[in-house]
Amino acid sequence: MWFDGLKRGKIEMPVYSDVVSKLKKWSTELHIKLYVLSNGWSEATKRFMAMTNHGDLSVLIEDYFDTELGELNEPATYTKALAVIKEPAESVLFLTKNAGEARAAMTAGLNAILVLTHRRNIEKLDEEGKKIPRIRSFNELAIVS
Repeated sequence: MWFDGLKRGKIEMPVYSDVVSKLKKWSTELHIKLYVLSNGWSEATKRFMAMTNHGDLSVLIEDYFDTELGELNEPATYTKALAVIKEPAESVLFLTKNAGEARAAMTAGLNAILVLTHRRNIEKLDEEGKKIPRIRSFNELAIVS
């Protein structure tokens, strides 16, 4: 149903405007490679990114990964992703809304930031989760090259 609706132009995936502007800047101006690691099927994520309310954002993404690499709360999953993208862990920033995923990425040596747009999500964090760097908007994130 999703794919049919996307194909017929009846469904657009909502993406916040701050996310779009930052993705475009990072990809086109700063030449940063962007990847998506999702709990969902990577092929679905590609299609969703191609049909957003801001147009086709899939062209900004270098590659897509899903749980075929492993569960997102397991550090080994991030180690496998690093092997595929051939980047050192310390040069990779993982953005997520899930503290368990952020901890797993950090255990694998990546930098991680929680993106929590709603106060209620911040209030639900455990003590360890509250220690993870977090932002409420992509506009709060400055990448210096």
